[in-house]
Amino acid sequence: MAEDAKTGEAKTTKRGRKKAAEKVVEPQPTVEAEAIIEPAPTPTMPSTTRAKKDKAQTTAEFQESVREQIENARSEIITELQVTIQHEISEVMVRQAQKERRKRRWNALIHDLIILILLALVGYMGFCLYDAEYFDFLPKKCERDNSCQEIKDSGNNVSEIVKDTAWYKENYGYLFDELQLNLDPDGLDAHYLYSGDYRAGDIKPAYLLAMAYNRVAPTLGSNEISVSEDALKYAFIEVFGSLDNYARGSFRNGCLDFGYERSEGRYVAADTSCSTQGGRQILEQIDEIYEEGNALYFLTTATIYDPSEESFYTFDNPFRAAVTNVTKDDLNRNQARLNRYQYQFKKTDGQYYFDAIVKLK
Repeated sequence: MAEDAKTGEAKTTKRGRKKAAEKVVEPQPTVEAEAIIEPAPTPTMPSTTRAKKDKAQTTAEFQESVREQIENARSEIITELQVTIQHEISEVMVRQAQKERRKRRWNALIHDLIILILLALVGYMGFCLYDAEYFDFLPKKCERDNSCQEIKDSGNNVSEIVKDTAWYKENYGYLFDELQLNLDPDGLDAHYLYSGDYRAGDIKPAYLLAMAYNRVAPTLGSNEISVSEDALKYAFIEVFGSLDNYARGSFRNGCLDFGYERSEGRYVAADTSCSTQGGRQILEQIDEIYEEGNALYFLTTATIYDPSEESFYTFDNPFRAAVTNVTKDDLNRNQARLNRYQYQFKKTDGQYYFDAIVKLK
């Protein structure tokens, strides 16, 4: 117990000393720390935090201000661009509208000019037709001034010329006669000419040369018939009015076959003994001749006549008789059952030139 008491006392004494020592030693550094450290942290820490907060707030406000300025500038730029584009589009549309108006104005002017020109041409053509007495319902010029084809003969008697078929046949019958080629009715040449409608320029050159040959005086040799190219060209112009459709080549007139000799510049037929007499033949007669304006018309009836059968044939069916038990003189009485044609001649500078042939039936 005593030892325990001593021991406890010793421990107490030691503890007490230790506490005393602690009490003595602790206050000195604490006081010194309070004297040195305490004043500094108290003012420093709160001021730095506020400064940071103030700086952060200032930066945020600056950024927000910059964003607002950028947004405002962007809005102003967009508005300016929209206004500028709209203004440019408006100017383009105005210019385009002005261009279209000018174009329509010119188109209308050209349209009016064309109409005026056409009206002038129609009026001029109408005047020409009227002056040429083309319209049958208008009184002729000579009827208006009482001078219709009246001439005085040697006995001072007044006589009137009636331009009927007989008068035209006497004065212009040669125009039709010069187109006759005396072709073989069973040959292809005859059926070519009598089977369709042709303008002069559409007829094959060989037939045109044969028609022009009717106007020349050929040179007769011992065993040939010839005509110079110059003579045939001159005759070609007299029949057709120009050399537009002239072409060198062979042609057939009647039973004569002509060929062109380039070295001599002439057309030559070697066989002069041929004959078209006997057998079937083409008959064509003039039924009527009349004049309209600047054109002269011949109406004809044509047929193939077979004297051995005493029959008429048409060019549409040359192998089946259209009329039987007839002679050549019966042609006029059978017009309705045979082919009919119209030959047209146009007047140019006072001369008539072959223009076309039309198959009427």
